[in-house]
Formats: sequence, structure tokens, C-alpha cells
Amino acid sequence: VAFIFLTSINEEETLLKGYDLDIKDYIIKTSNPKLICIRVKNIVMNLRKERRRALDELQEAASNISMEVIPAYAPEFEGFDIKHWHVPYKGMPGGDFIDYIKIDDNRMCVILGDIMGKQWGAWFFAFSFIGYIRSAVRISINSVNKTSASEILKRVNETVYNDSKISEIFTTVSCLILNNKENKVEYSGAGDLSILKYSAESSKVSVYNSEGMLLGLSQDGEYNNIEISVNSNDEIILFTDGIIESRNKEGMQFGMPNVIKTLESTAVTDDRLKTLRDTFSGYTENNFEDDITLLT
Repeated sequence: VAFIFLTSINEEETLLKGYDLDIKDYIIKTSNPKLICIRVKNIVMNLRKERRRALDELQEAASNISMEVIPAYAPEFEGFDIKHWHVPYKGMPGGDFIDYIKIDDNRMCVILGDIMGKQWGAWFFAFSFIGYIRSAVRISINSVNKTSASEILKRVNETVYNDSKISEIFTTVSCLILNNKENKVEYSGAGDLSILKYSAESSKVSVYNSEGMLLGLSQDGEYNNIEISVNSNDEIILFTDGIIESRNKEGMQFGMPNVIKTLESTAVTDDRLKTLRDTFSGYTENNFEDDITLLT
């Protein structure tokens, strides 16, 4: 917020007091109206330039940090074709994050999370959560014979709950373990949206809901484990709430029914991520209301 005073007072002492209060400028009422407009316009333009310069510096710093909250590409994993699409809110890094952690040759851990909030504040906390999750996966792998999605979330929750700075930040997380040996996906969630499975055989979508609470709400967070069998051309779809909550020009949200309808009307051999992305973008005319992340 910039304060500009239009005033008839022209006393030096009063003007200095105003500047001490961090006002942007004084404009004396005796000035020509056109001159007033030009001065206000120039002040606004300079403020925009300062803001843009600050954002550019932040984005440059973010690009120089080796740890990304959204990888540029999904990794290759035998038996699965992993894809994701991400658009940050208003072009600035936000609170959505994705992580891929290879457990062994047959298992890959996939994490999709959403920190409540937008832009830089949420982006900053996303780094902490990725660090917690990576540590939890490693600890879980080393301490038990069978790593489960629910065990990973349980360990992350314990860490988050005991961190006073992080525990007050609301976070939803979907945790999947892809298994190419047993042809299944293991799923557990913390306050997240439902995940979907498209069946190539029936061309229908099944909905899977987790029972886990938001991370950090309770020390003894209970996270259930759901096993989903997958066959050739079946697809698992998960996304953050920006997808269903963004609206069209009439103010109607895209919503879960539109997601399911789009998936079920797409041919088995077509790229469902691309079709859903294009349908959603057309519906909203690319005016998104939050970070957008879609993973298949």
C-alpha cells in the first residue's frame, strides 16, 4: 500500500513529519490537475517496477536452489508411465509440491502435497515438508521390512507435530507407492482430495478416499492403507484443489464431476492428462484461482 497525500498544507515541518511516517509523496492542491494525474501515474509505475524487480530477484534465487518443489520432469519407472502438469498461481512459486523417491527396483514413492496459502510464503514451507518426507521414507525403509504409504505419513506426521513452527501450517499430502512387480498402487492420504482410478476394461472411474487427517493436527494421526490393483492402460489420477475449485466466467467451479466425466469420455489409448488439462484450461479460460497440479 502506498500513501499519497493531496493537501493544501505546504509547511516544511509538516511535510517532513509525513515522510517520517513512510508516506510515498505529497501533492499540493494548487498543482494543475493534469500534473497531479501524471505524478500519481509515475508513482504507481515506479512501485510496479520495484515490485517486479523484487520478484525477479526472488525467482532468480529460487531457480538457483538445487532442491525443487516441483521437478521439471517425472522420472522413468519400469511398468508405469508417470506424468505431471503444474502451473503456479500468477506465475509465482506456491505451495504445491511433488516428490519422486525410488525405494528399490520394484517400488517408487510418489508424493503430492499442498501447503495452505499461495505464492512465496507457501513455497518456503514446501521445502521443509519435502525434507521431512524424504527423511521419513529413508527411516521407514531402513527400520521395517515392508515400507507402506501409511507408515510414511505416520512418521511425517510425528515430525510435523513436534515442530512448533511447521505444525500450524495446514498441509494435505497424497502418498503413493507404485509396485511394478505386483502390479498395484498403495495409497494413503492426509486431508487430501480423493484419488481416482480409470479402468481401461470398463472405461469407468473409481474414487478412493483416505481417512487421514491434515498433517500435524494430532500426534497420533491414523492413516489407512489402500491397495489398488492396476492392469495395462489403467490410470491413477490425483490433483490439488486448484483443479476443482477454479471457475469459469459464469462463476461455476470445474468440480470433481467434470474431472470424472472428462476421464471417462476419453478413449483408452488417448493421453488422459493432456485431455483433462486442455478441457480444464478451456473451461476456465486459463484463469486459475490457485496453484494447479495434476499427476497421472
